[in-house]
Amino acid sequence: MAELYGVKMPQPNATLNIQFFGSALLSIGIIAWFARESADWATVRGILIGSAVGDAVGCFISMWGTVKGLTNALGWSSAILYALLVLAAIYCLSTDAKSYKTA
Repeated sequence: MAELYGVKMPQPNATLNIQFFGSALLSIGIIAWFARESADWATVRGILIGSAVGDAVGCFISMWGTVKGLTNALGWSSAILYALLVLAAIYCLSTDAKSYKTA
């Protein structure tokens, strides 16, 4: 997949680092998926704040890497996706906790 973004993979340690990144993304996705049914607003709020911060950092890194030429123009798609995820988390955080469903 990295080659789609114009990233050359000459060293095995680079591949290993990408695999670590993928496993972290998988973990975050699974945590968010199982927390979606939580009736505890404090838990959901914590996950949303953590997601928003992580996605904002990911957006910055994606933009920086694309501007520096570390990825090709497809790197902007990652930045846009991260930005949309940040906006979604902020939207969910802005909803009134009292209107949050209870089990």
